[in-house]
Amino acid sequence: MKPFLQSLLLCALLLFSDVAQATYHLGAVDPQLTAAQSHAQTRLNGRPP
Repeated sequence: MKPFLQSLLLCALLLFSDVAQATYHLGAVDPQLTAAQSHAQTRLNGRPP
């Protein structure tokens, strides 16, 4: 039973590290693009419907 739990824990750890790495790569966007999107969103939010 112990080897099963160890392998399950290892699989969960590998999956978590893979998800964390993918999330980190998605977060690495261009700061200029983020600022432009933020500016456009602010302009649209201030407009009456």
